[in-house]
Amino acid sequence: MKQLHLIVIFALSFCANVSHAFEINFGKSPQEIPQWTATPASDDADYIYGVGEGASLAKAVQSALNNISGKLATVVSSNISSETTVAQGKTSGYFSEQVRTKTFDTKLSNYEIAKSESQDEIYYAMVKMSRHAFVKDTAARLKIIDDRLNSRISVASRVSRLQHYLALNEVQPDIIEATALVLLLQAASPAFSSEKYLATYQKHQSMMNEMLYQVKFRIDAEPKLSAISEIMMKLLASEKLSASVSKKGRADAVITITGSAQNSFIFSEYTTQLRIRIQVTDETGRKINTAEHVVAGSSLTNFDASQITAANLLEEKLESDGAFTILGLQKPL
Repeated sequence: MKQLHLIVIFALSFCANVSHAFEINFGKSPQEIPQWTATPASDDADYIYGVGEGASLAKAVQSALNNISGKLATVVSSNISSETTVAQGKTSGYFSEQVRTKTFDTKLSNYEIAKSESQDEIYYAMVKMSRHAFVKDTAARLKIIDDRLNSRISVASRVSRLQHYLALNEVQPDIIEATALVLLLQAASPAFSSEKYLATYQKHQSMMNEMLYQVKFRIDAEPKLSAISEIMMKLLASEKLSASVSKKGRADAVITITGSAQNSFIFSEYTTQLRIRIQVTDETGRKINTAEHVVAGSSLTNFDASQITAANLLEEKLESDGAFTILGLQKPL
């Protein structure tokens, strides 16, 4: 009986110790984050503030910079739908999404760490970025891009209509980046005037969307390749592009079709190989695109049948490539 009593006392003592251990390990209150992180400083006329945390001070600072980027991007996003919509549907949606992406990817500079602290291997940081310095640096970047894209378009517009269109296509990445910078400047500085920039970029966008359908293509081909001319006419018409085979009148671009057909009789089969070259030049004769297409058709009866088979295969290939690929142009969204 005495032995049983000792066992009970030992068990109770063990439970008390275990309970005490649980209190130490699991009853500990979580460490509070720094007060300046919970209630960060408000942005003012001189600085934009951001707070962040991470496994190192560098990661905490980057998190704080992301916080600042998020503030600017929020303002930009609210303005995108009204200020960067250049067309309906896909074009507008694609353009707006690219601008948003560029805004989030913008690297921030001219900042300093205002406060930092670490607790339980977690680092906290508050950074402040100078509005004036950010606006100055961003405006300088904008000027470089704006001058470059406008110069490229201006020079091309004096060459030919097709070169003008190609330039408008070529500067699209610059227009997207410049638009993002304009909206960032607008978000960071209420005094910044964005209207002239956005109006110019919208004009470029609208012109690009419309100009291609105003370009007049002429198809030049030898009589023996008239079937290929008809295929090209049909492909361009399917994209609502203007084309004719008449040599009368002015053409903004010429599609020249040359080629040969080689017949051979091998292993009791009639085979025709078509080798077609399609070259696109603008009205000044400048080459835009050149591509060669080779197909072979066969028949067990005669060369006429093998030529028809080869022509059908060529048509399938050209339809698969599409008019814009054949012309060396980018298809509008």
